[in-house]
Amino acid sequence: MDNIRIGRLREERQIDPGKAEILLVEDDPHSVELILFSLAERNLENRIYPAADGREGLSFIFGEGAFSSSRDVARPPVVVLLDVDLPNLNGLEFLSIIKSDERTRTIPIVMFTSSLSEERIKESYRLGANSYVYKSADFTDFNNTLISTCHYWLFVNRLWTTDLSQDRCP
Repeated sequence: MDNIRIGRLREERQIDPGKAEILLVEDDPHSVELILFSLAERNLENRIYPAADGREGLSFIFGEGAFSSSRDVARPPVVVLLDVDLPNLNGLEFLSIIKSDERTRTIPIVMFTSSLSEERIKESYRLGANSYVYKSADFTDFNNTLISTCHYWLFVNRLWTTDLSQDRCP
């Protein structure tokens, strides 16, 4: 049911997977809606694509299934915001698959989660997470953290590319 709600959010907001620079892997439709709302206030909403679970996130990255004709896999997301607790394929399993594949290991993965479990934090970094960011229950803190995280990965950080003429920053 949550997959259907997240799919409706994508349709209502006309989110194009071919233009997305941020992949959000989040199964909670309320969190997705809050994230889209926060980014829309800064005209960044169309830069994010929400995937409802780890399997859909992998399909997005590898251009499989529903994404086989709508995504250029040679242009990976600038960053993945990844929840830990996901159905079908959890965040740590997703992280392990992405970081163990030669084609995708350089994609920055930010664990964006409400879990402060010491074991999960250690395991995330052991598997290759680039950052572990806490999703606060307080809206102001949540919003500030989200915006600063997205701003860093979209506008401050420089991505490595084999084509030095390619500028991934807008």
